[in-house]
Amino acid sequence: MTLKEVRERMRNVLSLTDVTRFPIPKNPNAVIFVSATVSIYCWKISLLLMMGTSRNTLLELQKAWPGSEVRWVTGGHVSSFLLHDSEFRRAIVDGLDRLPWKESPL
Repeated sequence: MTLKEVRERMRNVLSLTDVTRFPIPKNPNAVIFVSATVSIYCWKISLLLMMGTSRNTLLELQKAWPGSEVRWVTGGHVSSFLLHDSEFRRAIVDGLDRLPWKESPL
């Protein structure tokens, strides 16, 4: 397999993780992207997709889903999840708080 074929294959595989392939959410302001400042995974995706840095990749996501928010945690892809889990939980709660809720008729 040539380097060109490897790159193309990786681009195809990683494109499956591209949330911009999905329709814009009904409430994009409830979407909060949390990204690691030194995530090699995001960096490799952005390189393969020719988008630049992981920061640029996230800004592209924010443009694709106007109203969404980007939050940063320090560390890599895995260490951020392990060391900053409270920030991920906070983003989930904050996103849910931004959704309109209806009282159950029960």
